[in-house]
Amino acid sequence: MLRISGTKAVFAYLRCGRLRILVWQAMKRDGPEDEHGGPPQKRPRGRSPGRGETAFGRIVNWYPVKKYGFIQSNVAAKDVFFPRQALPPELQEVEFERLKGMEVSFIFTENEGKPRAEAVTPVSQRQNRLPTPPRRREREGRPMEAPPPQERLPVVKIGVIRSYDTKKGFGFIKPDDMQEDAFYLRSELPPELAGGEPRREQVVDKRVEFEVRVMPDGKVRAERIVFLWGPGPPGPPPAPMAPMAPMAPMAPLPGPFREGRIRNFYPSKGYGFIEVPMGPDVFFLPSALPKDLLDSRQPLEGLEISFEPSTSEEGKPRARNIRPIGHRGGPPNQRPPPRMPIPAPPAMHFFYSNPALSQCLHWKFGSKFMAPAPTSPITRASVDTIIFVDVDGVLNVGIQDDDKPPLLFRDEDVYTALRLAKKGYNGPEASCVEKLSALAEHQVGFKENGTYDKLMTRNGAELTDLLVQRLAKLIALAGPNTKVVLSSSWRRPHHRTRRRQLEESLAQHLGKSFRFHSVTALYREEKTAADRLETVGDYLAEFCHRRDDVTSLRVVMLEDFFITPLDGWKLKGRAIKNPSDAERYLDSRARSMSPALSVHSKLCHCYDHVKTSSGLRMQVGTGFTQQLFEEASAFLDREKQEESAETNQGEQEQNFLPSLVQRVVPEAKVEEPSIMQIISAFVPPVSSMVRAF
Repeated sequence: MLRISGTKAVFAYLRCGRLRILVWQAMKRDGPEDEHGGPPQKRPRGRSPGRGETAFGRIVNWYPVKKYGFIQSNVAAKDVFFPRQALPPELQEVEFERLKGMEVSFIFTENEGKPRAEAVTPVSQRQNRLPTPPRRREREGRPMEAPPPQERLPVVKIGVIRSYDTKKGFGFIKPDDMQEDAFYLRSELPPELAGGEPRREQVVDKRVEFEVRVMPDGKVRAERIVFLWGPGPPGPPPAPMAPMAPMAPMAPLPGPFREGRIRNFYPSKGYGFIEVPMGPDVFFLPSALPKDLLDSRQPLEGLEISFEPSTSEEGKPRARNIRPIGHRGGPPNQRPPPRMPIPAPPAMHFFYSNPALSQCLHWKFGSKFMAPAPTSPITRASVDTIIFVDVDGVLNVGIQDDDKPPLLFRDEDVYTALRLAKKGYNGPEASCVEKLSALAEHQVGFKENGTYDKLMTRNGAELTDLLVQRLAKLIALAGPNTKVVLSSSWRRPHHRTRRRQLEESLAQHLGKSFRFHSVTALYREEKTAADRLETVGDYLAEFCHRRDDVTSLRVVMLEDFFITPLDGWKLKGRAIKNPSDAERYLDSRARSMSPALSVHSKLCHCYDHVKTSSGLRMQVGTGFTQQLFEEASAFLDREKQEESAETNQGEQEQNFLPSLVQRVVPEAKVEEPSIMQIISAFVPPVSSMVRAF
């Protein structure tokens, strides 16, 4: 072997006719030699995982400016590339020093034959956790059973449904970051479409999140589809279309409506502008458009409309209740004539002028001869209930730890803290020891009958089973028309496994299958309590715009707001000082899209500022305590009591009618008085009218 300084010679013997040519090549050494002076040993490579399988490694490079990095793993000879979006949101903006050497799991994929990592997740985020005791051995020196293998993490994608065949029961989804469409079956559609055959317009063009499974033949299948809030990405430009058919004219609503023309509308961005004469352009959101017009996918530029002017919370002009007043491509637009009330026959004026007779006819014959009797706005058929669920601080207990991530109140750490506190531990984690041990001995409070140690997570779980059980009871109490929406950070795609485990736990307590109906918006960054409340308000506004059949809505929000007190923080200029302020904000967001909607909101703020017997003060995400559970239950029961009261009042009115008729018309049958008998009790005989004349 010929060796040159800084290089090494490589000999290769080649045959060319009868000549042997000695070729040598000098190559720079990239890395250090091993202890024997030879080249560094290659990294051992294990079995290459299949596409979509879970692998493990550690981060060796991360370039925040270039927005990518590399993972060293034994599944590939080269380092595995990963983009920034593969990291959890809380790690996408950190420096290299924080990620250097971090042990991670990831989904192994390939891009043009090169290894690539998706869904990169830290294997053990043990920040601010006390060291766990070493694994003990059983008696007689036998080792304990090995921990069960880690569950394979699903690959989660986001995309838009392209098609759905109602006859065959399947369709295709266009993922945002894949060239190949994903096939899906009817059974994988969201639970809100259960109970009947979904219509095509309920499915197509909806933005969804789904799990990807690669079939043996290499085809991609979508499973566990969940609708996402907000418009889908911009699609291809629409093909030339025939002129729009004339739209059915709408009667103008009462109020100061103005006319204009849609100048621009950007479905992908979610806003547009209306050109009005003698004034600046007016901004509008897609929620201001009629549902049929929004779903038609027709180009809206140039459409003449009427709208209700309003202002945003910043004082800028905004359009609401947009309605087309004509159509393009036909005769000039004309405002439809106002609807005139149908005059009542002259004989009926007598009934309206006699209050007693009018009331009597209204009670007994309102459904046939009079306007419908007023009904309670709260009925089982028209009431919808939405429960927004946060997880951390609601289904477990957390302790604020200055500028560090909150402490999870789990049994392993609590028992270690209690043991160290008794020994007078004064090390670097002394603050954590003091907080955990003090909270474990602190009384939870109203009607809980115990200390916080009853709300610990146990046996390595991330959730407290007692708190999950209370949530299941609340869902059952809310009734069949209940939609449970996940507003926690657990709604993010990289927490999909956690979400599935929570759904399975709730299903076990409910005694039936359970899936979250939806999640709040994924695009919004939530760093403060105001961000979380605004995200929930946006979901409510969108829901009320799309569900125009809902006449009454109950909203329950379970939230700790990142262990934040309601101390006057601002949301769009509105100070949130107590739960009532937050509830009024939610009510206003729901009514902004449906002014006639009857809405009642309840915030269960899972937060407490605890002061222990030793004088230690700490902010705690208390979990869904018994007190909060009873308050939420009373809120739902109160709505039912109002419904029952309205029903009883109607029955009393119906029972009062026979006694009134019997008093006025003694000869009438009390059960079913005829209309002529009732009229004769109030109209004087013709002979007496003639004599009086």
